[in-house]
Amino acid sequence: MLLSGYVMYLRTQLSTSSLQKRWVRRRKSLEKQLRNKNKKQSRLSRQTLGNLQPLLLIKLLTVELVLTEK
Repeated sequence: MLLSGYVMYLRTQLSTSSLQKRWVRRRKSLEKQLRNKNKKQSRLSRQTLGNLQPLLLIKLLTVELVLTEK
Protein backbone atom coordinates (compact mmCIF):
# COMPACT_ATOMS: atom_id res chain seq x y z
CA MET A 1 0.00 0.00 0.00
CA LEU A 2 2.76 2.40 0.95
CA LEU A 3 4.71 1.58 -2.21
CA SER A 4 1.70 2.12 -4.50
CA GLY A 5 1.04 5.46 -2.77
CA TYR A 6 4.64 6.49 -3.38
CA VAL A 7 4.38 5.43 -7.04
CA MET A 8 1.21 7.52 -7.43
CA TYR A 9 2.98 10.46 -5.76
CA LEU A 10 5.89 10.13 -8.19
CA ARG A 11 3.47 9.96 -11.11
CA THR A 12 1.74 13.18 -10.09
CA GLN A 13 5.10 14.88 -9.62
CA LEU A 14 6.22 13.82 -13.08
CA SER A 15 2.99 14.88 -14.70
CA THR A 16 2.98 18.29 -13.01
CA SER A 17 6.58 18.97 -13.97
CA SER A 18 5.89 18.00 -17.58
CA LEU A 19 2.79 20.20 -17.53
CA GLN A 20 4.85 23.06 -16.17
CA LYS A 21 7.43 22.56 -18.89
CA ARG A 22 4.69 22.53 -21.51
CA TRP A 23 3.20 25.76 -20.14
CA VAL A 24 6.62 27.39 -20.04
CA ARG A 25 7.23 26.41 -23.66
CA ARG A 26 3.79 27.72 -24.62
CA ARG A 27 4.36 31.00 -22.79
CA LYS A 28 7.77 31.46 -24.39
CA SER A 29 6.40 30.78 -27.87
CA LEU A 30 3.57 33.27 -27.30
CA GLU A 31 6.05 35.88 -26.09
CA LYS A 32 8.17 35.25 -29.19
CA GLN A 33 5.13 35.63 -31.45
CA LEU A 34 4.28 38.92 -29.74
CA ARG A 35 7.85 40.20 -30.13
CA ASN A 36 7.83 39.28 -33.83
CA LYS A 37 4.47 40.98 -34.30
CA ASN A 38 5.77 44.14 -32.62
CA LYS A 39 8.90 44.07 -34.78
CA LYS A 40 6.81 43.70 -37.91
CA GLN A 41 4.51 46.56 -36.88
CA SER A 42 7.38 48.91 -36.12
CA ARG A 43 9.04 47.97 -39.41
CA LEU A 44 5.79 48.67 -41.26
CA SER A 45 5.32 52.00 -39.51
CA ARG A 46 8.90 53.00 -40.41
CA GLN A 47 8.24 52.04 -44.03
CA THR A 48 5.03 54.05 -44.17
CA LEU A 49 6.80 57.01 -42.61
CA GLY A 50 9.51 56.67 -45.23
CA ASN A 51 6.87 56.53 -47.95
CA LEU A 52 5.05 59.56 -46.55
CA GLN A 53 8.11 61.79 -46.22
CA PRO A 54 8.32 62.74 -49.93
CA LEU A 55 4.60 63.54 -49.91
CA LEU A 56 5.00 65.73 -46.84
CA LEU A 57 7.96 67.48 -48.44
CA ILE A 58 5.94 68.15 -51.61
CA LYS A 59 3.06 69.54 -49.54
CA LEU A 60 5.40 71.79 -47.58
CA LEU A 61 6.99 73.08 -50.77
CA THR A 62 3.62 73.81 -52.35
CA VAL A 63 2.50 75.66 -49.21
CA GLU A 64 5.73 77.69 -49.28
CA LEU A 65 5.21 78.49 -52.96
CA VAL A 66 1.65 79.59 -52.37
CA LEU A 67 2.70 81.75 -49.42
CA THR A 68 5.62 83.35 -51.27
CA GLU A 69 3.47 84.14 -54.31
CA LYS A 70 1.01 86.17 -52.22
